[in-house]
Amino acid sequence: TYQAIGRGADGILYFRWRTTPYGVEQFVYGIPGPDNRLDRRYYEVKKVGEEIRKLEEHICETACKSDVAILCSYDNIWSTDVEKDDYGRNFLEDMFSVYKGLWLNHIPVDIVEPLCDLTKYKIVFTPFFYIMNEEIALNLKEYVKNGGILISDARLAVKNEYNGIFSEPLPGLLTDLFGITINDHDIVEVGDNRRILGIEGAPIFARKEILPVAWVEALELSDADVLAIHKGTWLDGMPAITMHKYGGGRAIYIGTFFSTELVNLMVRDFINGGLIKPVANLDGSEVEVARRDGRDFSLLFIINHSDKYKKVELRLEKTYSIEDLFDGRSFESNTLTVDLKPDDVKVLMVI
Repeated sequence: TYQAIGRGADGILYFRWRTTPYGVEQFVYGIPGPDNRLDRRYYEVKKVGEEIRKLEEHICETACKSDVAILCSYDNIWSTDVEKDDYGRNFLEDMFSVYKGLWLNHIPVDIVEPLCDLTKYKIVFTPFFYIMNEEIALNLKEYVKNGGILISDARLAVKNEYNGIFSEPLPGLLTDLFGITINDHDIVEVGDNRRILGIEGAPIFARKEILPVAWVEALELSDADVLAIHKGTWLDGMPAITMHKYGGGRAIYIGTFFSTELVNLMVRDFINGGLIKPVANLDGSEVEVARRDGRDFSLLFIINHSDKYKKVELRLEKTYSIEDLFDGRSFESNTLTVDLKPDDVKVLMVI
C-alpha cells in the first residue's frame, strides 16, 4: 500500500472485499477469507485505513516528480511477446530490468506513452522498442534535439506499426539520431565467453565489464562515439555501446538487451556525474525510500522490505523541520536516523 502511495497513487482500492466461492478467482482471497472471519488481513487493512486518515490531507497536496522516464508501448508488448522464442526476451522483461536498475538506486521514474511530451525528463529509456513509426521517431528526435538523453537497446525500430519489417538499415527511422547502423548480430548462448568492455575515459561504463543478454549487435559508426566494445567471439573489438550528439542532447545505443546490472552501472555514473539525484543514498534493495513533493514540503516514505530490524541514516541537503506523521514526533535536523521493524513503514514530512 505505502509503496504504491509513495510512488504516486492518490488512493488504494483493495481487490477484493469478500472471497468469491466460485470461478478461477476463488483462491484469490478477499480481505475476509471464505469463512468471513475478521483475521490478520482485515486488521492490517483497518490499521492502514486509520493511518491514511492522518496522511490524506498531505497526500492530496503532493505528487511524485521524476527526471527519468521509460517509454511503454502495447504494440511492443504484443509484438515481442509473440516473438519471444526468437530472442529469449520480451518487452516487459526488458522494461523491468531498466526499472529495477533505477529502483535499486532510489531514482524515481515515470512510465509514459511514446507520444507524450518528454521535455521535462532528463533521461528517457526505450527498452526493446521493436515497433516504430514516423510520429514516434519525430517525438524522440525533438526530445534529444532539445537537450534530452535517450537510451535505447537492441532490436530498435525493426518493424512498423503493422508489424512489417523496415527495408532500411537498422535502426531504420532513427539511424541519424543515433549516428550508427547495425552491421551484424548474434545470439548469446549459455557458456559463451562474451563480454562488453567500457573503454578508458568514456563518460559512462569506463573500464566496466558487462555481460550481454540474449542478443548482441555489431554497430557501424557514421557519426557516433564508442563507449564500449565487444570482447570475445568474432565480434571482438567491434563497437557495442555508442553515444551520438544530436542537437543539444545525446542518443545512447546499447548493442544488447538491458540488464539490471548494466542499468545499475549506468545510473551510478549518472549520479556521480550530477545528472540525476537519488531520493536517498542507500545501498541494497531491503529498504526503499520514495518521495512525494508538495508546494513547500515533501513526504518521505521509508519502507523496510526485509524480515529484519533496520537502522537507516539519511543525510539531507540542509537542516529541515521533520515530523513523523504516524506518531506526531517532530524535530529539526540535516540528518535522519530511522529505526524500522521488519516490514515497517515510516512516513515523514520534511519542511
